[in-house]
Amino acid sequence: MQKLLYIIMCIGLLGLWSCNQDEAYDVFNPTTTSGPLPEDVVQGTYAGTFTRVSSSDTSSSAGVLTLVPSDTAYCVNVHFYSDEFKLDHEVRLNMISRANDTYAIEVNDITNSLAAKIFGTIDANRNLECAFTYKQRVGRRTTLFNYTFQGAKQ
Repeated sequence: MQKLLYIIMCIGLLGLWSCNQDEAYDVFNPTTTSGPLPEDVVQGTYAGTFTRVSSSDTSSSAGVLTLVPSDTAYCVNVHFYSDEFKLDHEVRLNMISRANDTYAIEVNDITNSLAAKIFGTIDANRNLECAFTYKQRVGRRTTLFNYTFQGAKQ
């Protein structure tokens, strides 16, 4: 029993000895990286086409997405607008930098004004593609639509 206690104490002492408070650790802090933040690079107006698919119909309409940097780093406020589809919502999305000057936008929080999960990409030529599912009232019925948007930065 004493040998077991002695071994445990040695292991504990070794663990304490290996922790050096003077060592500097490189911690990633997105607010201190060099270069512009992704939301500053991709901000602007993207004009393109919304495609709406339901179980019985597919239609397209012109639309606009406006990206504005939010007050939080790596987040962007996106305004979805299509007059024909009666879309007029603003949602905060997360920005993710990817390789080759491309970016991803996404939100998993369905408490946003679209009540939807939104995923998209912005390529190096500033073409934006995104998709989301949204329940809308059409006449007297509520219908689930799958939306996609494809557009280019103006």
